[in-house]
Amino acid sequence: MLLNLAKKISTNFCYRYNMTNQQDIEDQAVEILCFKCGDVVYNCGINQEIMQRALYKKTFNYLKINLNKKEILSDMSILDRSKKYYAQDQYEENEPKQLNLNGWNVSNQQKELLVCISSFLEQGIELKNAIDDVAEILEMDIEEILLELKDIKNKLLKQREESSIDM
Repeated sequence: MLLNLAKKISTNFCYRYNMTNQQDIEDQAVEILCFKCGDVVYNCGINQEIMQRALYKKTFNYLKINLNKKEILSDMSILDRSKKYYAQDQYEENEPKQLNLNGWNVSNQQKELLVCISSFLEQGIELKNAIDDVAEILEMDIEEILLELKDIKNKLLKQREESSIDM
């Protein structure tokens, strides 16, 4: 069923966005169906028709988002999938790419915590699950992480108040 659904999605997607390499789009659709659509199967598993429609729509939307982010190119041979899709297996604690913490008044442990949480959130993982995963990686209790996050929030609020007073 998943392969047939991926074939339908890729055919429609290639037609709609004038793509030439349908097989790569189909491969990406299978990947999205397997790794991103578990919630749809869990919630709609009782009615097969509704589940297939929901899977189709969610996968098509993911492909459209990837197209807008330029992760789907007209020539798919340029795309290096190992960097894009398997980054969650490679946690890089020393290289925060998009999170700039220079102006924040936080400790090194808090910076590491924020970078780690940010990387999980960028991958689309829910905050609760991200905190659980970060607790495992950093070998901290969930309560400790929540206290650190509260401390960071208080520091940022205090910093904002001080900067607004100075103006």
